[in-house]
Amino acid sequence: MHRTIPVLALAACLLPAPGSHAATPRADELAQLRQQIQALRTEYRQRIEALERRLERAEAQARQQAAAPSRPSTQQRANAFNPAISLILQGALNGYARPAGNYRLAGFPLTDEAGLAAEGLSLG
Repeated sequence: MHRTIPVLALAACLLPAPGSHAATPRADELAQLRQQIQALRTEYRQRIEALERRLERAEAQARQQAAAPSRPSTQQRANAFNPAISLILQGALNGYARPAGNYRLAGFPLTDEAGLAAEGLSLG
């Protein structure tokens, strides 16, 4: 009796598990998987080849542009003598409703430079 229990346990371990025969793929499933893998390889090979052709065309265009002498544009030629000179004007138009002598601010003397600007148009 003592020997039969280990023998039965060993036999139970060696028996295939129920449903394990369904997990093994059949030949037609394997062939279908191989066919799908081959189709993916072909598609990716075509994509890579197309990208390599695009890269070659872009590199050829870049070489042609680098080899061609660049002519300055009209804007560059017109501004070649005096490239960085500009003119900035600051102006003001002053007009007052009351005479300049009537303006007063408590605590601030309005004399000389602290007074009102001259009426009319001024630049600077």
